[in-house]
Amino acid sequence: MEKQKLIKVDIFTTTDGIDVLEAGLTMLGQPSFIVLDHTDFDNLLDGKYGAWDYFDESLSSLSEAETTITLYLIDDKDGRESLREIQKMLSLLSAEDIGGIYGRLECAISSLENEDWEKSWRENYKAFSVGENLVIAPPWDKSAFGEKAVIRIEPGGAFGTGTDETTRLSLKMLELAMFNHHHHRKSKENEEITVLDIGTGSGILAIGAVLLGANSALGIDIDAIAVKTACDNAMINDVSEYVNFICGNLTDPVSETYDIVCANIIADVIINLLPDVPRILKPGGILILSGIILDRESSVADKAAGLGFSMWGRKEENHWVCLAMIRDTW
Repeated sequence: MEKQKLIKVDIFTTTDGIDVLEAGLTMLGQPSFIVLDHTDFDNLLDGKYGAWDYFDESLSSLSEAETTITLYLIDDKDGRESLREIQKMLSLLSAEDIGGIYGRLECAISSLENEDWEKSWRENYKAFSVGENLVIAPPWDKSAFGEKAVIRIEPGGAFGTGTDETTRLSLKMLELAMFNHHHHRKSKENEEITVLDIGTGSGILAIGAVLLGANSALGIDIDAIAVKTACDNAMINDVSEYVNFICGNLTDPVSETYDIVCANIIADVIINLLPDVPRILKPGGILILSGIILDRESSVADKAAGLGFSMWGRKEENHWVCLAMIRDTW
């Protein structure tokens, strides 16, 4: 069988350019990428990714690195068209960026075999802490992480490795929601906690929910590749018995109600999704919404308020916002 060729695209920018490029790439249908930035090293030292008992010296190279966003395209007609769209986006953005805030906005192109792509992911994808009780780690990292729950995620072909702000915010909010449910139900024996993850991608939120104590979780994604990747990740984490992933459009396949519903997607889709939430979220349940750029927060919050939801929690990182909503009566 002939090996599949890939196109590696390295986009050079600045810390200020990360958000606008991530949003632009996502709109072009490229939501999965690696971000290398010196502020990651600074945040690691400051403990913003959690406390660590060890330190990988190779991470020190981040302190002097030029900010780079890396993604991989299949080297075929569609992949080359995607590359042209990315280059056009960079050209337009550069013309608008008169002050040079976003850096040189150039990209380097190289060709890889599948094995080279996997090697590159392994070199760039390191374990890191999220919240109080979670660690995100690649399957090949066999380090011990104490009493923390470890989610091992194979990058695969789906969004959600935890390196992006929206997934990290979702996991932190999910951890708080799980604690809330455990705290209020500790006197109720045999009462299960169920979680629904809409737009599951790699399955990281559904898997994380089970590792944090949920009795079961369902993940839905419109992309069949994402569902396959999520199922593989569930097997890696030995939670296949408690997590199910299905292919479908948003809440269309859902017939049950859940204690916690997560949707890490984009603001416009969330706004369209909100009216259907009462059908799938139990009274007193928590709705976690992420993938919301700061400028769209009020639109999402106003729509939710109009449907009777009240704010339960809010987290923000690098102009991305995660909201948690609760509605006690339907």
